[in-house]
Amino acid sequence: MYPRYASATRNRSISFDTVTPANVFAASVHYAASLYAAATVRTPRGEDAHQAYALKKPRLIVFVLGETARAQSFGLNGYERDTTPRMRALGVNYFADTASCGTATGISVPCIFSGFGREGFSLKRGLGSETLIDVAARGGARVIWRDNDSGCKGICDKADVSDVTASNDPRWCTESANCFDEILLDGLEQKLRSATRDTFLVLHIKGSHGPAYYKRYPPAFEKFVPTCQSSDLSACEPQSVRNSYDNSILYTDHVLGEIATLLDKVSDQFATAMLYASDHGESIGESGLFLHGMPYALAPREQTRVPMFAWVSPQLAQLENRDVACMAAQTTIPRSHDNIYSTVLGMLKIATAEYKPELDVFAACDRGVKAGRADAGSDVQVK
Repeated sequence: MYPRYASATRNRSISFDTVTPANVFAASVHYAASLYAAATVRTPRGEDAHQAYALKKPRLIVFVLGETARAQSFGLNGYERDTTPRMRALGVNYFADTASCGTATGISVPCIFSGFGREGFSLKRGLGSETLIDVAARGGARVIWRDNDSGCKGICDKADVSDVTASNDPRWCTESANCFDEILLDGLEQKLRSATRDTFLVLHIKGSHGPAYYKRYPPAFEKFVPTCQSSDLSACEPQSVRNSYDNSILYTDHVLGEIATLLDKVSDQFATAMLYASDHGESIGESGLFLHGMPYALAPREQTRVPMFAWVSPQLAQLENRDVACMAAQTTIPRSHDNIYSTVLGMLKIATAEYKPELDVFAACDRGVKAGRADAGSDVQVK
């Protein structure tokens, strides 16, 4: 009965809102948490943060925070279906063995931005400390957060936030609170053009959020058929559930391709790079399991192994004097969400004690621009 119960609890809040005494207990916990959050003053992080060195052309680093994408269904990961044709053509550096910080968004997202790592993270500790967003802003970067999913979980106070989840724009939305992820790109070029300094852009996509996988992509991306046209996964054949899920991955690949196209358009103004990682994986029937959120120690790899890749534009690689072959070689090393915090700081070239070079996936490939030895020459302004 697991498929039926898994879908029911995700589609309906009845178990927490109306079933006694679970509703009283859940409401008490949520209320206590809200009081604690309101009274908590975050401990400052990265008070020494500053830009290590500037380029004549500001950097634009885009972090696409994926939702419910599992590594097993990514074409780049060796999946039998080519669900990632645009990323393959783009030539991204794909990290084939990446572990998530948690099995649910509410854990993984604050953990990623906390910099504490999975072993050192707790919701209480995360709530009590500033995050990557704060350190990036303190280091001089303009921080923009655009959200089409479940919000930033209280970590984006220092960012310029746009939440499109309530939009009903007919160009992108089929119903209220169900908009395709391309809506995040609407008007984004104009917003970016107003920046004159290094920019850190976070795009929080809806991705493959279940159980209504069929709602996550436009009809043009219904490549794998038949599909499950229901939020009750138990009412569908296993193959149709898989088809719907794979179509959502295919659409995510398209969105990522459109982001890459946008980065190319603004390359006259910025030196660009993109980092993508999903927050957690998903079970779609393996061993009778569906969706996600199992305790980490018991969760299957489908829920804990996530796709992650980085793409650095040739222009930025040249200006930063990065060893491209070295960057490709880093993809064979097992990674995790623990690497994202320092990798972003490294991409933004923010110097701070918060930065851990051993966790920056590309630290070994930096050939010393900040010492003034780069081929970029006068394009580097040493600070």
